[in-house]
Amino acid sequence: NVYIANTGNNAIKKYAGGSLTTLVSSGLIGPAGVAVDGSGDVYIADTGSNAIKKYAGGSLTTLVSSGLIGPRGVAVDGSGNVYIADTDNNAIKKYAGGSVTTLVSSGLNRPFGVAVDGSGDVYIADTFNNAIKKYAGGSLTTLVSSGLSYPLGVAVDSSGNVYIADNGNSAIKKYIP
Repeated sequence: NVYIANTGNNAIKKYAGGSLTTLVSSGLIGPAGVAVDGSGDVYIADTGSNAIKKYAGGSLTTLVSSGLIGPRGVAVDGSGNVYIADTDNNAIKKYAGGSVTTLVSSGLNRPFGVAVDGSGDVYIADTFNNAIKKYAGGSLTTLVSSGLSYPLGVAVDSSGNVYIADNGNSAIKKYIP
């Protein structure tokens, strides 16, 4: 299944089995990021409302609605922890157990994308720094800092390969550790 944040239409769409359906068509303002957990619950970075929302069981609820400015990326790990690219605050935040904590608050410049691997390491599309960074063990390191132009998205597979939506170069790139 493919989930789509349809920003201009304020909707979340799902492509499955050759059909495109609308999951959420109200209650969103400029959704930019979407992630899905193992139970099929959908997490949405609702940029225009400065919130993270969850769509489950046919209902849309707000998980985080304070302290965010322009969140554009969201990821969820196997334990249900939600990671947020809090773009206009230049931060990566984590929502767990009803609380929000800041993981990274320095060294980033408008992060748009976030992903998490099976070990809990967080990957960041640090958009205005033209870099992909990794937060692991309390430390932020740069994985890729050359050849990128305005990277907007990042994903990681089970082998640790990192996929980059390199917007300025109109390319998808793969980083092999």
